[in-house]
Amino acid sequence: MQSKTTHSLFINLSLAALAIYCLTIVRYAYNMPVGDDYDAILNFLNQYFETDWLSKLRLLFGQHNEHRILLTRLISVIDLSIFGSINFSHLIWLGAVGWVATVLAFWRFSNLNGVNFAQFAPVIILLTSFSHFDIMTSAMTSIQQYFQILFAILTIGYMVNNRPLTCLCFYTCAVFTGGGGIVLAPLIATYYALKRKWGHLFGSLGVSSLIFLLYFVVLPYSSPIKSKALDALIHPEQCIGYFLGFLGGWSNIPSIGLASIITGGSILLVFFTLGANRSRTQSPFFFWMSIYILMTAALTALNRYDLGLITSGDSRYSQYSLLFLSCIYLSFIATSKNKRSQFNILLIGTLISILIFCYWYAQALRPLEDRLYWLKNDLQVHPSWKDALSIRAESARLGVFSGK
Repeated sequence: MQSKTTHSLFINLSLAALAIYCLTIVRYAYNMPVGDDYDAILNFLNQYFETDWLSKLRLLFGQHNEHRILLTRLISVIDLSIFGSINFSHLIWLGAVGWVATVLAFWRFSNLNGVNFAQFAPVIILLTSFSHFDIMTSAMTSIQQYFQILFAILTIGYMVNNRPLTCLCFYTCAVFTGGGGIVLAPLIATYYALKRKWGHLFGSLGVSSLIFLLYFVVLPYSSPIKSKALDALIHPEQCIGYFLGFLGGWSNIPSIGLASIITGGSILLVFFTLGANRSRTQSPFFFWMSIYILMTAALTALNRYDLGLITSGDSRYSQYSLLFLSCIYLSFIATSKNKRSQFNILLIGTLISILIFCYWYAQALRPLEDRLYWLKNDLQVHPSWKDALSIRAESARLGVFSGK
């Protein structure tokens, strides 16, 4: 009876965290563009309905920084077509749906690895904590980031469960949702090579070749990374620092600064290393999810280390850090056969997740309030404010966006 009561407590705490997350989205979602929304959505839509079908395709698959954000653009076109004017609140809510779906997909494959819902409860608390507040109420970034991670989870989940065709479908979706989906190509190939599934390996290489041909050759592409690769060899300590900071976003304490995220990332890396061998053989889903996050951290470090090490712990990256922490926790749960040990891990995981949730709730409320105030009062929310206002004026003229 006591065990059931305790498990119910864990579950109720996780559902409360999920409810707080959803209510916060409803509270702070506002029908105004912010940051990348101007270029990736408004400017795109201004051009989209003024061109022929071939140009429309080029725009849909067009590059945004290092990404191709096909899903974000399709959703924007559909929203505009249905409602007659783009509504950024709708897009923010859809982004939140993507994150909730990510949690559910993560739960599905965790359950297949022997994790029950009570044991998964700390993960819900972790993933719904507000460390990624910067993208929670941003239309373009939330759809791109959350759905890319969703598709990555589905890709890896079906990969380790011997569903290669489904795996490759979701891999393709991930690539054309955000640039980070690219790292799934070597991950899938490595997995099938190690498993000696040669048919699946050559099939994945064929699909990757077609994707890369379209992504980098057929469609115009300007690489932001080519000039940085050699610089990274000259300054490896910068890349390593950025890599660790990316993994440590969960522990970002502004008053401590860089040391907090480097330490947090190092701690997670040590725990992953300690359990990696058991995880690889006994709970491969968590192992390969961790490898995906490590590869994403490495690619991001190579691409953005020159922005400064402190940016590695930015809010917009921290969901990967939370996911890495979740994978480590779940792998220890899944590979522990002793019920008492599992309960102790669950108890420690719950306490840590609650502390992280409470900390980030307190940290995020002010930035969320500030952004809402800036949007309501039409203050600057884009680095090139004059250009952003010009884009918005053109959107108003075309009837793409009618305002608040």
